[in-house]
Amino acid sequence: MNIVFIITGAFMALIGLAIKHLQLYDLVAGYNTMPPQEKAAFAIEKFALLMRNAFVIMGLGIIFGALLSMWLKIEFLGLLILFAALIIGLTWLISKGRQLEKSETADVKRAKEGMNF
Repeated sequence: MNIVFIITGAFMALIGLAIKHLQLYDLVAGYNTMPPQEKAAFAIEKFALLMRNAFVIMGLGIIFGALLSMWLKIEFLGLLILFAALIIGLTWLISKGRQLEKSETADVKRAKEGMNF
């Protein structure tokens, strides 16, 4: 079972790296269906960096949990750490993504106000 966790953690870390460094922005939910105007206003590079960090940290946490579970010979420890990494990581990703969305909206409003003389 721990081998599955190690593979899952490595896959998550690779997906995070691919989104950022291979610019696979279509993997971001909703980005590929945005109109071109919204895509231009959305800071995808910042969001891709955030996703890379979240997915790599979650993946490494899952791998660490699996290795710790194998080392301590406690089978359910890997599963507990998997769920903890996913819950904490996804909560962090959503909250930081919302903050990024709010700051981008405020930047766009300030830019529009600055253009009106």
